[in-house]
Parts: sequence; C-alpha cells; structure tokens
Amino acid sequence: MNPRIKAQAGALVSMIVLFYVLYRFVYVPVAGATMPGWFALVVTCLVATCFLDWVNRSVGDPVRAAVIIAISQAIITNVYGWLRGDVELVAGVVGSILLIAGWGLVGFVYGKLAGDAGA
Repeated sequence: MNPRIKAQAGALVSMIVLFYVLYRFVYVPVAGATMPGWFALVVTCLVATCFLDWVNRSVGDPVRAAVIIAISQAIITNVYGWLRGDVELVAGVVGSILLIAGWGLVGFVYGKLAGDAGA
C-alpha cells in the first residue's frame, strides 16, 4: 500500500476515534455542548485529513502541520468565540488544549504510517 494512502487512512481512523472520545468524554461535560451526528463527524474528519495531508506536503513535518492546524482552529473557534462571548473561558481553554493534543496525536500517527518522511 502506498505510504501516503496508508498515512491518510490511519490519520482518518485515529482522528474519528480520538476526536469522538475527547469531545464526548472531556469537552461535552466541561462546555455542555451537544454531540454531532456520526455523519457530521466522519465527513468533517475526512475533510480535515485531506487538509492535514495538504498542509503536511507544504510543511514537511506531519506533527508540525497538525499543530499549525490546531492552533489556527483554536484561535478561530475558542479565542474569537470567547471574545464575542459565545465560549466560556474554561471551555475555550479546555477546547484549545484538546485541539492541540488531538491534532498532535493525529499528526504523529500520520508521520509514523508515512515512515516519518512527511510528504
């Protein structure tokens, strides 16, 4: 199997499992959010995996690419949401930590399955 395809498939599966567990058992109790449906989770993770692959091809380091995405996502959703008053501070901090940790782990899985070659 092509290492890039294997890395994408592994990142997709790990992202679905990891983000479901982190969101359901950590973020929902803190933020009082509702769970998205499975279809929304799978489609979002599919698009995010393609985006990770694209960013990784530019950056050349899957963990760094994943953390770049996570920090960008945390700024857009949690920091901006907190400044607007839509996100509570604790929920924003917890959400940002979960985003960075989750994306970092997905980037790690992607890198290991790609042979740490990046692109």
